[in-house]
Amino acid sequence: VATAGGTAKSLVTGQMSPTQLAVNGTALYWLAGKSIMTSTLAGATPTAVMPAATTDIGGFTFSEDGKSLYFSAGTVVSKTTAAAGGTPVEVGHEESGIPHALAVSGNLIAFPADLNGDVDIMTVADNAKSICASPDSTVETNTSCLRVARSQGNLYLDSVYIVEGKAYWLNGTQVVSSPAMGTPSNDTIATAANPNALNGTTMAIVDKMVYFTDDAGSIYQAPLTINA
Repeated sequence: VATAGGTAKSLVTGQMSPTQLAVNGTALYWLAGKSIMTSTLAGATPTAVMPAATTDIGGFTFSEDGKSLYFSAGTVVSKTTAAAGGTPVEVGHEESGIPHALAVSGNLIAFPADLNGDVDIMTVADNAKSICASPDSTVETNTSCLRVARSQGNLYLDSVYIVEGKAYWLNGTQVVSSPAMGTPSNDTIATAANPNALNGTTMAIVDKMVYFTDDAGSIYQAPLTINA
């Protein structure tokens, strides 16, 4: 439907509880069950970009040039073509967490992880897999993975951003940031002002402004500056 309002047009029907909509150029993408589907913005027969996975898909996003699609499934983050027909290839995995939403900037992939509450950033390299392992792991060695936050208490799993070299995520009622490379340093960008709020419920960043909501019913806007 037009942003100014009007008559809604059905583009695709008969999908399996479609969620996580994304637009890439002239194509529409969504998660249907355990498959990532695509169709034109004008509406067309949907095709599977990533056929049914063996485990739940936590999130997906595109490379900056729009040609590649990255997705998380179980503990693994993989890459395939944005067009249907590509072969998924693992770019890295978590030792103990479950990656959800993804953000890509160059060769960096950021994500919040369920179970351990961490926020990790993989550095993707050709012919090498990143491994996000805990410092005290006796199973795997951390490889090309920067842990910018550990054990977040109420980490929101469905959005994360990398903007001008910094990662941004929502934890509880706070929007938090850290450098995406180098030494992590968690800084509070903004905090929900409603005294009845316990958790943030969604977050979006557009034109260097963060928009976020809380479970007490408020919607906020703040610039991407510390303690805004």
